[in-house]
Amino acid sequence: DLIIVGVDGAPSAVEELSKASSMFKGSASQDPRAMVKAVLEAVQEVMAGGNWPAEGILLPSEFITKDNLSTYKGWS
Repeated sequence: DLIIVGVDGAPSAVEELSKASSMFKGSASQDPRAMVKAVLEAVQEVMAGGNWPAEGILLPSEFITKDNLSTYKGWS
């Protein structure tokens, strides 16, 4: 068996997951707008004399499948 997955929850992934005959099984979600917002907030902190987050910037993600596709909000 071949299992195809993705890593960004892109609109094309959502489209493929909605096809009944697709071999595409899922995609880890990402939110580009939330990513930009988080980076800009960290940059503002650094520019104000603070430090870059030592642990990096972590944002929540979920694995999108045919089973939970109806609840996935997509990229905001």
